[in-house]
Amino acid sequence: MTETTDPRTLDGHDIDGRVSQWKITGAEPLPAAGRLAATRVHLADGATYVLRSPRGRADEQARRALDNEIRVLARLTLAFGTWRPRPFPALIGYDMDSSEPWALVGDYRGIPAREATAALLGTGLMEFTGGLFEALAHLPLAEVVHGGIGLDTVYVSDGRIQLVSFDDAGLIGEPGPRRSGPMAPDQDMLASGLLLYEVFTGTPASSTRPDLSDVPLLASQLPDLFAERRARPSAVAVMERLGRRDFPSVDGPDELDAGRAAFEEARRRKLPPEPPTVRTRSVPPPARPVRAVAVPPAASPPKSSPTSRSTVVLLTIGVLLVLAAVAYFALEGMPW
Repeated sequence: MTETTDPRTLDGHDIDGRVSQWKITGAEPLPAAGRLAATRVHLADGATYVLRSPRGRADEQARRALDNEIRVLARLTLAFGTWRPRPFPALIGYDMDSSEPWALVGDYRGIPAREATAALLGTGLMEFTGGLFEALAHLPLAEVVHGGIGLDTVYVSDGRIQLVSFDDAGLIGEPGPRRSGPMAPDQDMLASGLLLYEVFTGTPASSTRPDLSDVPLLASQLPDLFAERRARPSAVAVMERLGRRDFPSVDGPDELDAGRAAFEEARRRKLPPEPPTVRTRSVPPPARPVRAVAVPPAASPPKSSPTSRSTVVLLTIGVLLVLAAVAYFALEGMPW
C-alpha cells in the first residue's frame, strides 16, 4: 500500500472517556472487509495505530458497525488490560458525536490469514490452529461474540493470532446481524472450523458440514466444530485437545464495568436526551357520586280534635244509662 501524508487532528475521547487529541502525520490504507475502512496512521509522537471509519457516508448501518467495534473493543481492552500480547487491537480513542465518526485502535500485527496460507503449510498449520482457538478463548470471558471470523479478519504474525474487524461483533444473547438469531460463542466456533477447512484444503467449504476425509486433523480431533449448535466445543475445550494450557483470564470485573460505563456514557451523549422520568403513584378513581333520595318523614298519628272527644263521652254516658234501665226493669219483674 502507498503511504500518504495526511496531516490531521482527531478530537475525541480515550477509552476512559477523557477528552483527548491525536495528531496524524501519515496514513496508509489497509485491506478490510465489511462496512468500515481500515487505515494505518502514524502519529506525531511516533505511535502507529489503525483508524476505523465508515466507508463513504456515515449512514445508520455504518454507525451501528462502528458502535459495535467501539463497544466490544472497550470491553475486551479493559477486561484484558495486563494481557500481552492481546489477540485483538486495543481501543485507543473514538468519536461518535461528529458527522464523521471514527475509532482509533491498536496496530494490526502481521498479515491476513488469506495471504499467509502458503506459509502455513506443514507444522505451521498446527501452530496456527492452536493460536486461533487461544485467541477465541478470550472473547466469551468478556461476553463477546466476534460474528465475522474469516480469512480477512484473522491476522498472523510469527505464529501468533490477532482478531480484527469487530464491526459485526456483539454480546452474547444479543440479536445477531442478518437475523441469524441470538449471538453465541458457538457461531464463532463454526466460523473457525470453516476457516480451517479453507486453510487446509485451499477451497472454501460448500456447506456448514463439509467432507472432512481430506483433512485428518479436523476429522480426528475437531469434527464437532461442524455439529449442531449446542454440540460444538468451546475454544478452551479445543485448546485442551491440542495440548495448549495458556488459558486466558480477565483482569477483574471492575475493569470490565469501567469499560462498559465509559462507552455507555459516550452513547448517551450521542443520542437525543430523554425526557425526565416522573414517578407517579397510582391514584384510585373517585367514588361514584351517590344521588340523594328524598325520604318522606314517617306519618304522624292524627291529632284528636275537641269535637271527637265530646262525642265519645256522650256515647259512653248513653250506653251506661241503657244498661241501668235494663237492670231496673229486670229487678222489678222478679217475684219476691
